[in-house]
Amino acid sequence: MPFGKIPMGKVSTYGDLARAVGHPKADRAIARIIANNTTNK
Repeated sequence: MPFGKIPMGKVSTYGDLARAVGHPKADRAIARIIANNTTNK
C-alpha cells in the first residue's frame, strides 16, 4: 500500500510501506522520503 493510499486512521509502519513497494529492507529510506515530503505539509 503506497503512502498516499493509507486510509485515515490506519496504522502502517515504514516496514509495511517498504514491503508494499517491493523493497522489504528499505524501511529507513521510506522514513526519510516521508520526512522530506513537502506535499502534505
